[in-house]
Amino acid sequence: MGWDKITRPKSLGGHGVRVAHNDNIVLLGKLVWAIHTNAKKIWVKLLSNKYLGNSSVLDVPKKNDSTTWNSILKVMSVLRDGFVFRLSNSTTSFWYSSWTTLGTFASIFSSVDIHDIFLCIHDLIMDGNWNFNPLYTILLNNIQNHVKSRPSGLRNDVPDCITWVDHMDGIYTAIYGYSWLLTTHFEDHRDEDVSWN
Repeated sequence: MGWDKITRPKSLGGHGVRVAHNDNIVLLGKLVWAIHTNAKKIWVKLLSNKYLGNSSVLDVPKKNDSTTWNSILKVMSVLRDGFVFRLSNSTTSFWYSSWTTLGTFASIFSSVDIHDIFLCIHDLIMDGNWNFNPLYTILLNNIQNHVKSRPSGLRNDVPDCITWVDHMDGIYTAIYGYSWLLTTHFEDHRDEDVSWN
């Protein structure tokens, strides 16, 4: 019997045996989620202060000599599309936060006009629609279209946050991560080395 059939979910006619490599990735994904959501944990503070600074782990910062951190980055590069930034009160920085799949806009542009540096996302929303008139920095059409593809409704009582795309409550778990890997054709990543060692 072929390995693909053995590891295929039972709902798709397989035997549902989980692949250890995939399990390793989704379990390491819990560390990525903790970095997003548990800033008060001591180990999260340590890693964030040492390796992230003002960046987000969504930007997949550069590797270094830490085996643990490099494993987290490898997993982040595989799971990146599953983590989405949900706009609510839109108080996030327009230029310096990874609130779209393009990363920070400040990293795309060679310079940001000094008048725009402190702009938040809600500063560019008027009556529920995107409004780029307050900007001094000129946005390219493709960037404007990318921004316009994001919902612009404001909810003042809910902060902006990173959520997991595959579940309604937006919380990442290893089960949701594994399911997402199966539905996004994870076999393309099977040869990648994602481990603690």
